[in-house]
Amino acid sequence: MSVRHAFVAIAAGAIAALCLTAPASAARHFRAYASCGAKGKHADAFCFQGDHPVAVLRAFDKGRLRYRLCFRKAGDRQRCRDRHTRKPGQLSRTRFDVDGAGKYKLAWFVNGRAVDRGKLVVRERAVFSVGDSLGEGTKPYLPRALPGWRVSQSVSISRFLPQGVSIVRSRGGLPGAIVFALGTNDDPHNVSGFRDAVSSVLGIAGKTRCVVVPNIVRPPVGGTSYAGFNSALKDLAGHHDNLRIVDWAGLVSANRGWLAGDGVHVNATGYAARARAIAKQVERC
Repeated sequence: MSVRHAFVAIAAGAIAALCLTAPASAARHFRAYASCGAKGKHADAFCFQGDHPVAVLRAFDKGRLRYRLCFRKAGDRQRCRDRHTRKPGQLSRTRFDVDGAGKYKLAWFVNGRAVDRGKLVVRERAVFSVGDSLGEGTKPYLPRALPGWRVSQSVSISRFLPQGVSIVRSRGGLPGAIVFALGTNDDPHNVSGFRDAVSSVLGIAGKTRCVVVPNIVRPPVGGTSYAGFNSALKDLAGHHDNLRIVDWAGLVSANRGWLAGDGVHVNATGYAARARAIAKQVERC
């Protein structure tokens, strides 16, 4: 989990400088970002409590450059650490203290000059799941599959996409992970409606939350399969880094014995496996 996603840290006497973006010349020579994982291979917009974020600086022209990392949580005092870069182009990682959930600001200084800035949101390990009858079946298993997470669920038999979007939109204080497990009850001809619903949830979530969506397993309706829904979901994931797909179709295909006679619902073993697959993607956020 997860997500998955800091505001600019302020060095003493440099508040005015941080109101501006790093100069274009500096941007060509340096790249800096916050990352949830200790390896720091990619930038993250948000992390979850319990992650071990690092501040990464890459200096492209020179090695062994001395620099200063400054960071603070919104409302708290700033802290700074003096470091040096590695070989040109290599990642220089600095672990910074994360004091619970909140918004963190970071800035990197070389020779007293801000060369880049970043931000990171740290969220509580919590997930909100919206689902239909498959969600009813999964409901008792999901909290067990996510130990250490606060899990809240809204599930109902025969729930449709628009209802699910309304539930997400009307819920106050959304957590960092949202499971949107709907579409099985909707008309497979309406691919645009499915795409719009998932897009709406992504819009509500913003870039600092993660959205987990299982793909659809159901026999064709009116001669039309749900392949269009699944294709649209895959396409959306290619454009949204915070969208995680649960390959429910792949799991069911490999375990046909789970399915009930309607080709939609599954037995207890299947629901437990579905919960674990959802949990795996939540933890990847």
